[in-house]
Amino acid sequence: MRRRMRDSGISGLGRVSWGTHVCVFYDSVSELLEVLIPYYRSGLQNNEKCVLICSGPSGKQEAEDTLRRAIPGLEKYVVSGQMTVLSHNEFYLDKEGGFCPERVTRQWRDLLDTALTEGYEGLRVSGDSSWIDRALWDSFCAYERSLHVSIDHERILVVCCYPRQRLSVTDSIDVLSSHQCVLVRRGQGWETVRCGIRREERWEALFDGISEGALVTDEKGQIMAANRAALNYFGVDTLVDLGENLGELSQRFSLRSEAGDEILSIPSLLAWQSSKRAKRRFATKSNAGCPMDLVVHVREMEETSISTRRFLVLLEDLTAVLSIERTRERAVRILAHELRNPLQILKAVVRLLEDGPSAKNLRRYVVTLRKQVEILSCLTEDLLLAFRTDPDRLTMAPKPMDLTRLVVDCVDGLRALCRHEVITLYKPDRAITVFGDEGRLRQVITNLFRNAVTYSPLGKKIWIDIRSVGGRVLVRVEDEGIGIPEDEIDLVFNPFFRASNSSLASTEGMGLGLYVSRQLARLHGGDLWAAARPGGGTVFTLSLPLYVGESSGSGFTRESAGDGN
Repeated sequence: MRRRMRDSGISGLGRVSWGTHVCVFYDSVSELLEVLIPYYRSGLQNNEKCVLICSGPSGKQEAEDTLRRAIPGLEKYVVSGQMTVLSHNEFYLDKEGGFCPERVTRQWRDLLDTALTEGYEGLRVSGDSSWIDRALWDSFCAYERSLHVSIDHERILVVCCYPRQRLSVTDSIDVLSSHQCVLVRRGQGWETVRCGIRREERWEALFDGISEGALVTDEKGQIMAANRAALNYFGVDTLVDLGENLGELSQRFSLRSEAGDEILSIPSLLAWQSSKRAKRRFATKSNAGCPMDLVVHVREMEETSISTRRFLVLLEDLTAVLSIERTRERAVRILAHELRNPLQILKAVVRLLEDGPSAKNLRRYVVTLRKQVEILSCLTEDLLLAFRTDPDRLTMAPKPMDLTRLVVDCVDGLRALCRHEVITLYKPDRAITVFGDEGRLRQVITNLFRNAVTYSPLGKKIWIDIRSVGGRVLVRVEDEGIGIPEDEIDLVFNPFFRASNSSLASTEGMGLGLYVSRQLARLHGGDLWAAARPGGGTVFTLSLPLYVGESSGSGFTRESAGDGN
């Protein structure tokens, strides 16, 4: 879990998170001042409201004089109210001299509210306990334990100071059990020792283990803590990078509701949940530029706080799930469209056949039927290949074959079907042997050629080349067509995906050709990829391993199992 960090100023303690509750055992006033002077100097420099509660040997006047000598320019902080020194009577005791934990907790809340209202980053406090007598000890220790819970996630740092000479072993155990750590004197310096309370560590480990993003906020949306998943969602490393509050988070990462531009806030989330809607989706962009679909939930935390209500905001990333849903919906829509046309033609021809056509018309109807059946057959084959590209389930008959001859054969068929200038850059009589299923590879190469023709205006050039490079053969198909948007280059190999500019070519299809072709290439130990052509158009490259002789046996070689890219 990540919290907002502050510089404690204390050697041996370093940077700590808001909500830190530390105790110090001291033997003398000079030892106490070694801790408190740098502690308050850092707080003043970092725009925190500072309160020193003193008693006993470090009385109020003595404390003020000592601070003035140790911190140059202290008077301006005193005048502005940023630095305040109180006696224990003013803070801990009521008018009758009694100790009331509830009253003290209310004072903590008032001090914090004042600090934040006046524009300070938070509240930094220390209190000396030498005034406590034995009759108040148990109630004061109970108060310290409740304070530890109350300030968690709050913008407060607390250092509690205890004179070691006045504490028994039992007393020391009581103190240690209600603080996160203790500062102890080691030689000439101070050392931090972890002590009693471990609950926060367990909760923080659990918090960081949640797969959803999690934020802890107050009722104003101020972000107090975040787990690792939340930082990863937005591609940042620290809590500061998320923003000060939910509003800043929304602006920084374009976080908006699905209904419009509503900024994310606790009131808006609570209003949504009170309307009994199951989910609310927010679209965002992380620093990596990846769009996300988030569902945002909010729950009020039950633990008490000295200032405001606290809320747990859960961010559930449904990008992958929703992408699958959208792909499925699109697939069903495209499939229905692709099936409708040939089925309508088949139904029309069947009705004509029922009327008893002439022999001349019968032959024409049979041709039409055969063509539509072929269309349905190809569609079915593409669907089967799209969902059955596991090598153990796909029927293939690989053998050594001349890839150059196969390309020449496909190019001859291409020239007969198009009105483009087809330029071949390879030597047609130079045999290049690969180990593969000729029918499957013909399907891949034919699909690449058809793509070049389909998405290139009439009269444009298409270049075809075959190259041997480092134990592999590359078949390149280059065109002067409409090209593929840069951010969609890899997406065109997803099933049922069609580039956003595909409508410019006035063509239809299921968006399975390139997906199936890449899968078939990889089943042959190769790969298929695309790149933008300088000046416009696209370059598709099919990579296959060269045949390595008898060592390949009756299947593909282990060497050819790579992606070839």
